[in-house]
Amino acid sequence: VRETILGVLSKLRNPGAIAVLIDEIGNPSSPSSCIAKAAQSLAALARENAGLAQFERAAEPLRARLAAADAGDIRLRGALLAAMANIGSEQFAAEFETHLGEEHAELLLPAIRGIVAVQDDSRMNRLRGLFLHPDARVRLQAIEAVGILGDGEAPLETLANHLSLATESNEAARSAAWEAFCKILKRQPAETRLRWADRLKELPGRRIEYLTILVDDLAVANSVPDQLNEARRRLALLLREQKRYAESARHLQELYASLPGGDDLRAGEVGVLLLDSLLRNGHSSTRLETLLPELAVLGEDTRAEVVRTITVFLNEAMPGKPDPNLAALAEQLRQAGAGLYGPAFDEFLGEVITKSTPAPTTGPAKQSRGKRQEARGMRDEGCALPWRGAGC
Repeated sequence: VRETILGVLSKLRNPGAIAVLIDEIGNPSSPSSCIAKAAQSLAALARENAGLAQFERAAEPLRARLAAADAGDIRLRGALLAAMANIGSEQFAAEFETHLGEEHAELLLPAIRGIVAVQDDSRMNRLRGLFLHPDARVRLQAIEAVGILGDGEAPLETLANHLSLATESNEAARSAAWEAFCKILKRQPAETRLRWADRLKELPGRRIEYLTILVDDLAVANSVPDQLNEARRRLALLLREQKRYAESARHLQELYASLPGGDDLRAGEVGVLLLDSLLRNGHSSTRLETLLPELAVLGEDTRAEVVRTITVFLNEAMPGKPDPNLAALAEQLRQAGAGLYGPAFDEFLGEVITKSTPAPTTGPAKQSRGKRQEARGMRDEGCALPWRGAGC
């Protein structure tokens, strides 16, 4: 009955119960089952009432009870550690550090929470070692702790390894590893963040997500233009590899527009990639009408690449039968680049238009279903068809 009452005190959510629970924990005649229940209730109240001055009185009885607890009484030790972790006082730092060396999950979980609560980053090696613990709950909590406490590049490789299903079977732990990986890198310089993007080559989806975050962060922070442009370039190329041409075109356009004047070679390279992404996006774009004249003035090499890019695309896209959409695109390109890319190019576009334009319909119109039914009805009634010169 006493144990039940101690459990009910936490459900009342009344801070007035804190003193009662602390007294129970400090009572030398109280059985371990009651102490464990009191510690669990104290932990629940501490979670909902963090920072209350009443918890300060709990430090001495909690530490004394934990020191006196039987090593095999995991329930009691885990409950005491949980109360300590939720209170989060630095007075418990030694207990958290000691129990981080345990292997039992019910002791490790509150110990990890406690290490985070007191912001103790001295046990990073142990936390990374717990990434291999057999209990997924421990792996998850250790990964989250590294994301909060970790700094520099030391934890990143271990976290990157746990993004893969081959290394980490638990989906929640993989997600936590990704969040921790990004969180730590957000605190690093831009050049470091760019370098770590290459570590994600085997996970293209994550790499796209990472570079998208990086581009947005660098744009907001008004970072060095070269760093932002390099992040945009990598993201656009990766999106093209995944055939996500619309997204690629958006980033290439931003990159193209940000390039300094006078660098015709770089502008030509980016502009041709933008052209190809716009073509392969599958939708007509008015940007083509201004892009072709812009690229034409960037030099002979760029003009040759424009011709090659458009020729390759149209030859690949040419269907075995007329396609009015392709004909319209070729006409748009011909008008946009008229006289800028040579007569052979204009002639090629004319051939594409001719082959892709449906032939005009000739001959009598096809009889409607209603007319056919009417004719059948006349025959059924013994009437001659009207165009044979007879009436009913």
